[in-house]
Amino acid sequence: KDGTIRYWPESTLDGQIRSSSNASGINSNPEWRNSVLTVVLNDSVLGYRMPEATPCFQLMIDGIAPGAWTSVTTDGTRLLTTRESGRQERYLTAIEIETAVPKWQIALKNHYPDAGCHSPDGKQIVVCVNQELWSVDVDTGRRNWIGSHPLAVNDVQFVPRKGFIVTVCMDGKIRTWDASTGRMLHEKAAHTNSAQQV
Repeated sequence: KDGTIRYWPESTLDGQIRSSSNASGINSNPEWRNSVLTVVLNDSVLGYRMPEATPCFQLMIDGIAPGAWTSVTTDGTRLLTTRESGRQERYLTAIEIETAVPKWQIALKNHYPDAGCHSPDGKQIVVCVNQELWSVDVDTGRRNWIGSHPLAVNDVQFVPRKGFIVTVCMDGKIRTWDASTGRMLHEKAAHTNSAQQV
């Protein structure tokens, strides 16, 4: 809430990043992907090259949705985030980091992507949108497939070199999916309550 991000590699206190001279809340969980830490702070998205915490980009984005999944593409050229219009419509948006120009956007049916992940080759993202799992082409924004759950999806991860995806859901079940087709492969009850994270 004080606008500071603190990071601890292993057991040693390394340092902290002061994102603003004024106390201000961070809108969503910071994401550390490759060597870039991405932080949403009010209407700004900040990128830091880690572990030195060197600023590498800052984008001012109108209507950025608080709490929604935000990430940088594998090649480091685009930011993926959620924007809101004046009519409370929400869009998953890819923005070119160098120019701040939107590349593509997808309507989100008034939901937020609660979590997301990147394929190992960086060409595909999979996002949790309420009860659905969306596979999206990073370059074009085209949806490859949609997988359905009975309740909200809480988290998703690719399994490296295996070609499948794992999700956890509010119904307490863990599911695996074929990453290329979206076909559900396995379903297993793992928790009596909601399963939160992979």
